[in-house]
Amino acid sequence: MILILSHAGDVHVEAVVPHLDRLRVPYRLNDPGQAPLERFEGIAVTRGRYAARLERASGGDLNLDRVTAVWYRRPTDLLSHDARQVHDEQRFITANRREVVDGIWNQMRCAWLPAQPHVEGRASNKAYHLSVAADMGFRIPDTRITATPAMLPEMFSRHEGSVVLKPPMPYFNRTHNEQHTFTRAVRRRELRGLLGLRHAPVILQERIPKRCDVRVTVVGNEVFAAAIHSQERATTSVDFRHDIFRLRHTVHALPAVEVRRCRALVRRLGLCFGAIDLVQTPSGEHVFLEINPNGQWLWIERATGLPIADAVARLLAKAHEAGR
Repeated sequence: MILILSHAGDVHVEAVVPHLDRLRVPYRLNDPGQAPLERFEGIAVTRGRYAARLERASGGDLNLDRVTAVWYRRPTDLLSHDARQVHDEQRFITANRREVVDGIWNQMRCAWLPAQPHVEGRASNKAYHLSVAADMGFRIPDTRITATPAMLPEMFSRHEGSVVLKPPMPYFNRTHNEQHTFTRAVRRRELRGLLGLRHAPVILQERIPKRCDVRVTVVGNEVFAAAIHSQERATTSVDFRHDIFRLRHTVHALPAVEVRRCRALVRRLGLCFGAIDLVQTPSGEHVFLEINPNGQWLWIERATGLPIADAVARLLAKAHEAGR
């Protein structure tokens, strides 16, 4: 059985489930963060045997040793939301919940898509995957990850004012909901004000001239590339997410050498899935920006017709068969 760990209403799961039904692959959908509705309990270690059970308040417990594959698709975070608890109690409870659940995940030896959470977390680290991508032959922008104020005017001067800035990780509000943190161009008049970056590191990069952005979705050995025509609107010229659903998308003919690199990068990071952002320059060269191990892809499928949901279902079905 495939265990799908996601949040309620995830449209990506809704897109894949009909393909799993067509393939007659059994699955269960759970969100471990929705306590007390669903919680992990019943861990037992006896004479070297480790067993864990997912207990559901609504019934229908699931023995995790029967799971053949896991699709770790953005479940709700394991936060404590009890208003009766003070802040320190909430932190203590949340930390302990995460500790127990991490232990459960790490003992499950079945296949994971994209990977076990600790592997996914390492792969999503921008400093880490930039270095791996560079080592594998991708061209990457001149980059500084720094909290040193003097680095900003130095980068600005080196690249003649063509510099972009982004945070190393997303911003989360008090309820742990992710907020958009767009990549943006640095203007000369901002230099003095941005010298306050000493309070937290930022990523500074040369701004790469674009013909278009390219989103590459790797599913196992399958590689799907889409051109996002971000330069057709001023508001999306730096970061296409500003107005993504109004942009033109087309299937992109990614050169074979870049296809191989993208496939190899996903494997090198310990993943079987990855959403890779590239830039195609006016001269046709491809430049690596970043990889999201659990990136969104449904909008790409809807805009281009690329069969990504079917590929995800087939990859899960293959993992299920191997794990039976």
